[in-house]
Amino acid sequence: MAVATYRLQVPRVTRTSSGGAAHDIMEGLHFIRRNSAFSFLMRLTFFHSLFGTAYIMLMPVFAVDILEIGADGQGLLLGVGAIGALATTFWLATRSNDAPKAMLIIIGGVMSGISVAAFAITAEYVGSFALALVLMVIVGIFNTAFITATQSSLQMMVPDEIRGRVMGFYGMTYSIRPLGGVQASVLASISIIGAPIAIAIGGVAVAVFATASALMNRNLRALDAPSPESAASQVAGEQTQPLSPSTLRPG
Repeated sequence: MAVATYRLQVPRVTRTSSGGAAHDIMEGLHFIRRNSAFSFLMRLTFFHSLFGTAYIMLMPVFAVDILEIGADGQGLLLGVGAIGALATTFWLATRSNDAPKAMLIIIGGVMSGISVAAFAITAEYVGSFALALVLMVIVGIFNTAFITATQSSLQMMVPDEIRGRVMGFYGMTYSIRPLGGVQASVLASISIIGAPIAIAIGGVAVAVFATASALMNRNLRALDAPSPESAASQVAGEQTQPLSPSTLRPG
């Protein structure tokens, strides 16, 4: 990867004058806030990381107390998800740039939440290790579809002049996963809820949030724009141009 990256011929990006770190950060926040498609992706990623991946931190509970499969079984549960992830990655790599990213993001977010909830509920009330393995493969498929489509959409749409700041904020929302384990553990500690219901609640919350956000956001068609330039233009509502405080001002 290092050799391939070094050999890339990347055009130099002309930066606008900077007013300091705080000024640059505020420009990034203004850009995200005034573009609903970017805000949608950031919110959905935050919600998915906080509620849709908490099962990873609570997997020992499923392996030891619920499915009773021990450490080896836990390793298999976490490992088989990579089968679905790898298959999805190869499938997405063969698609054209005009693939419907908006639908991948919405369906991936909804089905990711539903499959996580299904895993938690069936583990508690069915107790089948084989079924749990199948559901974890499905979780890997939809998690990868959602994450890959979201990242590629952001990268394709964001203008070069502000790319680092926008993707930096995206990285912060994506790295909120450890807090997801905290909130799920708090719910699981309530005797009438327990770990499976806590994880299922998070999965359903992700599915509902993705569906509601998609229905309320009318600018998601910008995610399927055929080129970075047209995508940026659709999202920003104007032709791509060097960014300045005046162009980034909300409204």
